[in-house]
Amino acid sequence: EALLERLAPRTPLILCGHSMAGLHVHRLATRKPDRVVGVVLVDATTPQSMRSKFVSVAIAQFGGVSRLAAWGAGAGLLKPLAGTALGDRIGLGGDIAEEKRWAFGDARHNAVAAAEVAEWPAAARQALEAGELDPSLPVAVILAGPPDGRFGLKAMQSAPALASRFGMVKHIPDANHASMLAGAHAEVIVSGVEHVHAAAMRVEA
Repeated sequence: EALLERLAPRTPLILCGHSMAGLHVHRLATRKPDRVVGVVLVDATTPQSMRSKFVSVAIAQFGGVSRLAAWGAGAGLLKPLAGTALGDRIGLGGDIAEEKRWAFGDARHNAVAAAEVAEWPAAARQALEAGELDPSLPVAVILAGPPDGRFGLKAMQSAPALASRFGMVKHIPDANHASMLAGAHAEVIVSGVEHVHAAAMRVEA
């Protein structure tokens, strides 16, 4: 929020968040309704999904894996694996793939990532306390995998778009949570941005 105030203090904002960032996007949209004109959630965690026991257990397990990764990186165990498929599960290319592999093995990066994951439950509480998004706010939800499955999680992830008068939900059947960030799926995510932008222009008019 401070960064946005510094870089674009008066510009209308479309917020796009992946994974845990969905909670931060939700909270900022409720805090700054005069600034945020649209939201795009990319296989994101939503306040609704945090009520799921499956999600809570998965996040706790992810927290444990993150702490283990931070320990392994600190001990120098991950750098030899950076060149394997583990080092870039997204499927990036070029210089950005090299940066991803560097981050995979870097001790400080892993420690900061583990600390961020540890804050996930607190971020979820803050997002829930923030309340629902304004139904007039355009929301696009882009999800990995086929429309059904994942213990009803997709319905909870789709909830913000379904509650919006200008909502859109799209599925990418051949994507997973990590590969959603690969260039191969960029056009679908851009279509979500374009949808909320066009809807925001109609609302403003």
